[in-house]
Amino acid sequence: MNAPLAQGASLEPEVNLQLPGSAAPTLELLSARGDVARVQDGRIVGAGPGVTAILVTDKAGTVLDFYHLWVEKPTRASLHRVETGKDLGEVEGGIDLLVGESVEVEPKVYYETQELAGRISAEWNVEPAIATPMRIGAHGGRRLLATTPGEAQLQVKLGAIELTLPLRVLPVPGSAPHPQTRPFTPNPATTPSAAPSEEPAT
Repeated sequence: MNAPLAQGASLEPEVNLQLPGSAAPTLELLSARGDVARVQDGRIVGAGPGVTAILVTDKAGTVLDFYHLWVEKPTRASLHRVETGKDLGEVEGGIDLLVGESVEVEPKVYYETQELAGRISAEWNVEPAIATPMRIGAHGGRRLLATTPGEAQLQVKLGAIELTLPLRVLPVPGSAPHPQTRPFTPNPATTPSAAPSEEPAT
């Protein structure tokens, strides 16, 4: 891992021990400081800023290896476009889609200018609901599926940090207008007409 773990984020560590003359034993992970990081369901979860030792032990509690882990509280976040697992860069200025199109986006958190490690849970909302945020795989990103023409705000809440981006969905060129976007046309049969004026008698 090349960066501190974000507070509130989790990661699945890969532990590779080389024990000459021995097969790999059953391994367990322990955190020396639970206020900095804790081990939960095979994941390491950042609890608070600081540094802790992550101990690699066997079932009997014998320490086989250890490493130090730093945890930082995020100071900012950004939303990135992703395609087939490749980061295409930060989304700036908003997102434009045609009805039926979709785009995959993933949040990233930082301490000042340094990107932090780990998967952080996020709350996603589109208001009004002209697009649907759909889960994709195990990471914290979403695929936004455009469903209705209009303009909305995409809100992504990551703990105490909240991102808001404009989202615009356009109708497919040449398609019939969506019922919500069709202009109102009065029905002549139900629209009262003005009574004919009577000419004064001469």
